Amino acid sequence: NYIIDTLNSVFDFSDLSSEIKRLKSFSAASLYRLYPELFKNISSEIDKYQTDIEIVAAKFNNYFSVIENKNIASEEKIRVLKERCLKAKDYFLEKLSYLNELVLSLVDVEFDNNEDNNKLSEITVRISVEKEVKVRLLNFLSEKEFDVVEFLKYRNLILAKGTDIELTSINVKKPKAKSNYAKNSEKKENLNTDIKNRELFDAMKSWRKETAHDLNISEYTILSQLTMMNIANLCPKTMEDLLNIKGLGKKKAEAYGNEILEIVEEYFPY
Repeated sequence: NYIIDTLNSVFDFSDLSSEIKRLKSFSAASLYRLYPELFKNISSEIDKYQTDIEIVAAKFNNYFSVIENKNIASEEKIRVLKERCLKAKDYFLEKLSYLNELVLSLVDVEFDNNEDNNKLSEITVRISVEKEVKVRLLNFLSEKEFDVVEFLKYRNLILAKGTDIELTSINVKKPKAKSNYAKNSEKKENLNTDIKNRELFDAMKSWRKETAHDLNISEYTILSQLTMMNIANLCPKTMEDLLNIKGLGKKKAEAYGNEILEIVEEYFPY
């Protein structure tokens, strides 16, 4: 029974599911207003997770109970379960890999208030960590005889690392610091379709940060996140175009308009 319970724990996704539910609540409360397309994509990924992992894992856990209650020798129970566990391992590893895109799509998301930024960052880290832990525990299963003691040692070692665990199952690269907002020759994949011209948006962010630092004011008092997204998506060419950007009034156009238009022209000269 102890071996069976330990094997069963490998397929317990409750900790990861708790973080996915937190993301779902956060998305409904904050993400949909600023990033409607991203909200739609994340909602779809969460639905897939619930269907492909949560529901299947619940059925698999029930299968453990059925085998455990069967009137057969313990050795046979463990043999049957191990065989099924190895097949389940491959299935769940494949499904967990689909979370990579979800996590990567959240890395560059920003809001105008630090509370939302910190909350999303925490959720993203927790999902990444819980996924990493589950991937490593699943990979512990092999054709060799299942050693409960070694498994528990390995699990405790992983859990002790907490958020310091190395993320080997997902490639999350921190963006390099830039000293200016010149056009970047290195293109990165744009996973947030709410922002049509990602390079221009990143240039606007760099400009806003430097300007805020020079003026000793908050970045969001210069331009809001939504205003920068509108500029990056609409690519205004004239001051008149700029004044039609939602969230950018006459005062800000007079203060920053020429600089903004110069940045846009750098990316879209025609």
